[in-house]
Amino acid sequence: MQLFAYNQIGRPDELLIWVGVLGVATPPVVAFEIFGQAIAPTAQSACFEPLGDEVRDIYDRPLNHRAIFVLPWPVTSERFSIIVIAGDQRVTLSSKRPLRVLPAKNTDSFNLLLSSCYYQPNDKSQALAELIKAIKPAPDFTLLAGDQVYLDLPSLQNLPGDKVRLAQTLGKKYQVNWFSAPLKQPGLAEVLSHGPVLCIPDDHEYWNNFPYRQAQLTNTHW
Repeated sequence: MQLFAYNQIGRPDELLIWVGVLGVATPPVVAFEIFGQAIAPTAQSACFEPLGDEVRDIYDRPLNHRAIFVLPWPVTSERFSIIVIAGDQRVTLSSKRPLRVLPAKNTDSFNLLLSSCYYQPNDKSQALAELIKAIKPAPDFTLLAGDQVYLDLPSLQNLPGDKVRLAQTLGKKYQVNWFSAPLKQPGLAEVLSHGPVLCIPDDHEYWNNFPYRQAQLTNTHW
């Protein structure tokens, strides 16, 4: 099993944790710790559901799942750690409750981490992860502004026309970037570990210059 989690932005009173598990037909129970104390998700938390990448076992059971858990914010204005535990695996995240109002000029700082256009094959040295580790102070908010994956690259890749195999192919590209830490390879796991995180798509989450059809990309469809 592979485990990944990140602190997704939510409503002001919600600490949202997106949790993904790969390679299991029955997802394990997930536990959370903050300041060394077990934290129970609220009743609004969702159950695990298939990721939609059509990866299944020989019994036709989905093997990859995700869920969004709602936790209470701890009573602190400082950055804190969240430990996500599933089976024998754990992921450590950091977060800080978003400010309701930005600081006045010449008072406290507000540090925004802005990232976009990440093409994993060009990051063989894991330069992005090393850069994120070196940032001081830690960001108060992380915005991934699009092109977190390049689903239309490489340009000459012959994407399957069958929707099941297409879902498997595109799902694998997300898996490489999101689950990069358990896979021990370059990816976005280090960026996503600093919450809260807001992800928005650009064109390459669909195809180059989406929504306009590209003559050189024969698999584009709306």
